[in-house]
Amino acid sequence: MLGAAPPPPLAALHQRVRMRDGVRLCTNVFRPAGVKRGPVLLVRTPYGKPSKLTGNYEYFAAQGYALVVQDVRGRFDSEGRFTPIDQETADGEDTLNWIGRQPWCDGNVGMIGGSYLGITQWRAALGDSPFLKAIFPVVAGSDEYLDRYYSPGGALKSTTCRCVPPTASRRARPSAITSGRWIIPPTIRTGRKRARGAVWGG
Repeated sequence: MLGAAPPPPLAALHQRVRMRDGVRLCTNVFRPAGVKRGPVLLVRTPYGKPSKLTGNYEYFAAQGYALVVQDVRGRFDSEGRFTPIDQETADGEDTLNWIGRQPWCDGNVGMIGGSYLGITQWRAALGDSPFLKAIFPVVAGSDEYLDRYYSPGGALKSTTCRCVPPTASRRARPSAITSGRWIIPPTIRTGRKRARGAVWGG
């Protein structure tokens, strides 16, 4: 005899989570019924958050996990300007800290998702939130230099030229190449990637 289906999760939609600069990010919270306090999985997306759980998310809720799904800054119902990748470290850290302080969180937060959802995980892991315990990025790479932007020889990947919008900075103009100035987009001039990008310098 099949067991009864678990009750649907408790949904709190369109919560406004304030970031350190005052921008509020729209966030949906789904808590498993009957679980007062437990672990949480965070999903941060630029593609639009769902208003109900489906598929894999339902599975995690059935195992006792709360799900928090958030529109990243500047996308869909969230405030602010969308600045890809750069914004995700601070916003990820602030969101994790908000979750960790909620009475329904036991202090353990993981992150899941693929593509840009995976990139938000790598960036959040660069933050300093004590609540982030695990990440599970899929098809998101782990090396911003080689996985997303440049080939081993230093040339921009064709996918980067198609997908990354040009910046207004002088670094994006052809003259930057001939004059020997760096043309690394500001979004990836961080950490060791800055040092590796020095192949562009004169």
